Amino acid sequence: GDVPLEDLRKRDFVEGRSRLMSERDLKPATINRYMAAISAVLTRAVEDWFLIESNPARIRSVREDNARDRVLAPPELDALIRACEAFEDRGILPFVLVALGSGCRAGELTQLRWCDVDLDKGLAVLRNTKNRDTRTIPIQGYALDCLKGVRGIGNAFVFRNPTGKTPYDYYRAWDKVRRAAGISNVRFHDLRHHAASTLAMSGKSLGEIGALLGHRSPAMTQRYSHYLTEHTLALGDVLAIKTPATSE
Repeated sequence: GDVPLEDLRKRDFVEGRSRLMSERDLKPATINRYMAAISAVLTRAVEDWFLIESNPARIRSVREDNARDRVLAPPELDALIRACEAFEDRGILPFVLVALGSGCRAGELTQLRWCDVDLDKGLAVLRNTKNRDTRTIPIQGYALDCLKGVRGIGNAFVFRNPTGKTPYDYYRAWDKVRRAAGISNVRFHDLRHHAASTLAMSGKSLGEIGALLGHRSPAMTQRYSHYLTEHTLALGDVLAIKTPATSE
């Protein structure tokens, strides 16, 4: 920003990190990578360039507990959709609906282009994924209806800012709608977990869930296995032969 290098203090980085955590909906591991990058630059400023005497960005790392599995209760889900419908930014509704209906990461959705969307079949191809593997996702129901209403063409971004030239900067809209829905503790990435958990509770296999989410390792999908166990127990209860009543 506009703070001279020699005026930087540890509190500047602590406060900046807090803003990233509250406003940008980033994971602890991502926050730590950001902090490590700027700390490395300032270490050079100390040891090689002699511009400052100590590194103010050398602060304690955020505890990395990314194995979070937040599932929205039906009233929360309904409140979120209603808040999206009422929000002035019309792009947030289909953005949230597609995430809920496919388990996509936000970064994958912001890079989605119309040439990779088939509205007739209700499918889309993701080419810019986290692990760089191309995969196909479903776009069905309300999400499909919303996209049909804003149908685009060619290489343009499906989700874009008002100029139409840059990917969708969803952060502000997402923060507003989750607060309006009374679920400010829900991160956008939790929508991905919600989608996976919903599939597991419906009885879909871990292999099917992993393929949809783009997991390379089965271990990444294993976190949803307890939902499969609950589903199996429920099926067993239906099929179980009941103990005959004792006749007197």
